[in-house]
This record gives sequence, structure tokens and C-alpha cells, in this order.
Amino acid sequence: MQAGRLPYEDLPPERYREMARAQFVGYEDVPINRLTRTQDRIDPAFDPEEAALAYDENMATDLPEVYRAADGKLYLLDGHHRVLGLAERGDPTVRVRILGRTGPNAGPPRPPPMFPGGRNR
Repeated sequence: MQAGRLPYEDLPPERYREMARAQFVGYEDVPINRLTRTQDRIDPAFDPEEAALAYDENMATDLPEVYRAADGKLYLLDGHHRVLGLAERGDPTVRVRILGRTGPNAGPPRPPPMFPGGRNR
């Protein structure tokens, strides 16, 4: 998989503010094709084989980081070269550190409660 096949998104400032408040949620195996890059350039000297080996060798201590937005979208924050190396090798998933919002306000916004009579106050 070439860098161009893993979508890139130029994030708006509010998304960066949201990510800055993110907390560690856990470890997860995620499908590589669901990740969105946040790095717009890949080093021209990028060697997919070397990057995949770097992932394999450092998996216990240095996993790529992914931010899970409230809408479920997965943003690759760190480890672009390693993930692209795994994709080139044909790995369908990657083990990552998930960051996200936690607590009562995590997840998609809820609709306001309905009061008797079907009206909101």
C-alpha cells in the first residue's frame, strides 16, 4: 500500500484541540485501511521493509498511536512509516495505542432528553 492509498486529512484546529485533551484508552488491533494519516509527507528514502521490521522489533515498547474521534474515525498520530511498511507487507491490521476521550462526555453527542408531551424544555 502506497502512502497515497492511506487517506490523508488536513485537520482543522478544533480537531487538534480535541486530540490535545485525549487520554490513553487502551491497546487495540485496528484495520490499517480504516486509518487516516495526519502526516502529509512521507520520507522519500522510506523503505517499507525496514519500517515493517522496525515495528516488529519495537512492538513491545513503541506502538503507533491512534486517536479515536467521537465519531469513530481513527487518526494515525505517530508511526506513519511503520504502519505504511506493514501495509506494503500485506498485514491487514496493526496493534496500536488508542487515545481518545474518556468519561461521561466521551462518544458521540446525545440528543437532548424528551419531556412528557414530546417537547424539550
